[in-house]
Amino acid sequence: MPWEFARIMAPLREFLDELRSEGTISLVDGRPAFVDRLYGEVYPLVPAANGFIGALEIWERRKGIDMHLTPLKQLVKRIEYDAPVTEKELDTAEDSYRVIWRAVGDMTLGETVELARDFDIQINLERVVA
Repeated sequence: MPWEFARIMAPLREFLDELRSEGTISLVDGRPAFVDRLYGEVYPLVPAANGFIGALEIWERRKGIDMHLTPLKQLVKRIEYDAPVTEKELDTAEDSYRVIWRAVGDMTLGETVELARDFDIQINLERVVA
């Protein structure tokens, strides 16, 4: 399971690394994108990141923990609105990543499956309401 966890976290790590080293992010058709290098899939960055964060928010509530998601959410919002990102904002988003890595890395297979199921239910409920 650690390899699956690393694969899930890889696009976020690559996004942060690219932003840090290049000062920019990957674009596909002029839009920020996550690239799943294992399968060659490309996902729009903002909805993908917001979905990932949404799943983590479920986990936070369930476990009563704080994964410090706010800086990451703020960074995604800045990307969404094509706003400049400061070094401090990137630093705090990377701090969030480290907290997420530790917290999610401790999840069992059963917890992972349960979280994925609950997140899928949440997405489908949001579609019905919208």
